[in-house]
Amino acid sequence: MAIAYGILLVLDNETFKMVRRLMEGIPVTDETLAIDSIHRAGPGGDYI
Repeated sequence: MAIAYGILLVLDNETFKMVRRLMEGIPVTDETLAIDSIHRAGPGGDYI
């Protein structure tokens, strides 16, 4: 029974870390979107 609680504790910790990361959000800037690379490649270009 104690092992089940240990596993549950690990899963709860992982869930907490994922939720905390989601709450931090995703930064959306010109740099993170690579806007300059997209503009340099132009229409139909391959920027990846």
